[in-house]
Amino acid sequence: MSNSDSEAKWIVKEPLLAPELSIDRITMLVYSPRLSLFPYRLDDSDDIMKKQAEDMIKNFINVFQRKFSHLIDTESFVSKDTHLYSYHFRLKGGIDFQFSTRYGIRNRITDKNYVSTFGSELDTERGYIDEYFDSDYNIRFEFNPNKNDIQEIKEFLLAIGVIQPTCSFCRLCRISRIDLAVDIPENVNPALTDCSRAQNWFNCGKGRDIQTMNYGGMQSRHHFCIYDKKEEYKRQGIDYTGAYLWRFELRNHESFLIDFFPGFYDAWTRISIFQTGKFSDDPWLDMLMFYGSHFGMSTAFKRLPKATQSRYRKLYQEFGRHESVIHPANIYLEQMGPVWDNFYSGLKSAFGRSNEPKGLFPHEAIAMGFMADNQANQDKAQEFLTARMRKEF
Repeated sequence: MSNSDSEAKWIVKEPLLAPELSIDRITMLVYSPRLSLFPYRLDDSDDIMKKQAEDMIKNFINVFQRKFSHLIDTESFVSKDTHLYSYHFRLKGGIDFQFSTRYGIRNRITDKNYVSTFGSELDTERGYIDEYFDSDYNIRFEFNPNKNDIQEIKEFLLAIGVIQPTCSFCRLCRISRIDLAVDIPENVNPALTDCSRAQNWFNCGKGRDIQTMNYGGMQSRHHFCIYDKKEEYKRQGIDYTGAYLWRFELRNHESFLIDFFPGFYDAWTRISIFQTGKFSDDPWLDMLMFYGSHFGMSTAFKRLPKATQSRYRKLYQEFGRHESVIHPANIYLEQMGPVWDNFYSGLKSAFGRSNEPKGLFPHEAIAMGFMADNQANQDKAQEFLTARMRKEF
């Protein structure tokens, strides 16, 4: 193969001129009661009811394959089922579609009177009973809005919306995972980052160079991943022509209804970004920075006694803060409103619900930093929402 042929396969991507926020992944659940056989696996339910549930699921899959077979991406291999769902398809546009949940939702009851009355001896000893009930959300879509266009399966989503006319858009869609990505075209050393209150962290790299930092457990409420996006583009055959591109990714695993977007500002403020090549008058601080630049600041801080750790964290944040990098929390405040509004409007249109009242996502509240996790800011957000609802309804 000639060099010209090899170069022709590369996709050229222009450099990013300013930091940019985007939604990198969405896992969306759609209201679909009775599309699961889970409750009939737990007890001796009436055979007629079980047969009706089986027929409903078979009817759904038959209608889908008959009317919407052209939306199935036959070139992409996917398993016929997954660990969590009985049916699995890859749709046009790279959208992953699964339905009919295999497991119920766990509800742990700790009321002593309830446990002693209805629980076994083991339950009484443990102090709780785990009860399971069927989910009302048995359809699951997963996609990357940066790469996949939900409008490519609009006719299928319209059909789902049409058969549930009394179900509001707010109830129809639930987001079980959202990944927010902030791309920063500046030189950042991921080792010189830190995440407050992170119980777990791990890094990846080559030799002594850390290329990726992860904060939080993979299934924790918030997981942060900081990595070299330019290097990832290179592995994908994309020639990013800018000098640097670092991605700060927040992966949220807390479920929420589509009209009640939670606040992530406080989560972003947990991240600290420090600068390399700076020296202070404190040799211990300089040694800490040198150690952190190779092994990660979280690792460096952990080796200190608690009192010393607290003191040097404060010194480090005052002295080593990266002054040329706009903090991801500020980018979130500036860009999250328009980004979510664009996604929300497109999804609402795809389900044929554009005429419904606008959702309660408070753009102005986010811009003012009101949607933080602390109670004071939540109270301010609630006051804002109440005033807005009176104005619109």
